[in-house]
Amino acid sequence: GGGDRTSHVLGLAERDIFAASDTQSTSFAGDLIVGGGARAHVAARGGQTLTVGGDVHIDASRNFAFSSGPTFDAVAGEALLYAEGGGTLTVAGSAHVRANGTGGINFGTNAAGWRTGGTALILAHSSGTVDIAQNAVIEAIGQGGVSEGLPSQGGAGTGGFARMFAQNGGAVTVQGNAGLDASGASARLFGGAGTVVAAGTSRGGALS
Repeated sequence: GGGDRTSHVLGLAERDIFAASDTQSTSFAGDLIVGGGARAHVAARGGQTLTVGGDVHIDASRNFAFSSGPTFDAVAGEALLYAEGGGTLTVAGSAHVRANGTGGINFGTNAAGWRTGGTALILAHSSGTVDIAQNAVIEAIGQGGVSEGLPSQGGAGTGGFARMFAQNGGAVTVQGNAGLDASGASARLFGGAGTVVAAGTSRGGALS
């Protein structure tokens, strides 16, 4: 697509959502927020420019924390912020790219769901350029569910893939701080004066 948007823009989709400048340049005067259950992409391609005047939020997370089934295991999707083919993507604020998975609970069996973080990337390739004026946060966290029945149980948590990189003549610049997190967490704390930690397993993902 292309053209100028003079306000904040919010776009949500059950599966896939793409905001891209591939045939003409595109600008957003305020924040750009996109969320998809499977894929959420923001891109500048084919020598075009995409400019965000505020922050950009890209989210392909799956959160089943309040789900009781039949699906309570969560696998996050793919969140990408990228430029390719000589495209230029400029963010005047901060970039938040997230593909986190949070498991739910089966209240019938008191089982806690497992979860796996997805893929969260900021990248530039084939002479593309990404320039972020403030901070960048990239997350692919896997948070296992926690049942609050007795006995309490914690679902396994596996981190996904969080990365920021440039290749084939591309360039990524973050003028503020950059943080990447692909951790896996197996439980959370809950209770009153005394806290109970439900047992589970956790495994980190990939960072680069």
